[in-house]
Amino acid sequence: MKDESAKVCESMFLAMHGIKRDRLRKKILNFDKVDDVRDYRGKHCNRPNRIKNENIAQVHTFLDNLPTYESHYSRSQNRYRKYLSSHLTIAMLHRDYQQKYPDNTVS
Repeated sequence: MKDESAKVCESMFLAMHGIKRDRLRKKILNFDKVDDVRDYRGKHCNRPNRIKNENIAQVHTFLDNLPTYESHYSRSQNRYRKYLSSHLTIAMLHRDYQQKYPDNTVS
């Protein structure tokens, strides 16, 4: 079916694939070009306030070291899901993180 063409309903095709008419039109117009037209939204690396990967890994390490427990009610369904204590808040976790890593600013 590579070299064959088939007529399809445009509105059904768009709805089935969840794309807009303009995107389909752009793909059809650039079909013969060797370089595919890509969507580069969010792919540039000029974010000045981006959080570094080392800082993200440090946050994951901090969260992994917190005491966790399994839920009594959904233990059989969510075997790998762990829960934090109910007395912890986001503010408390943030304060503890800042005390443990004063050099790392994550907000």
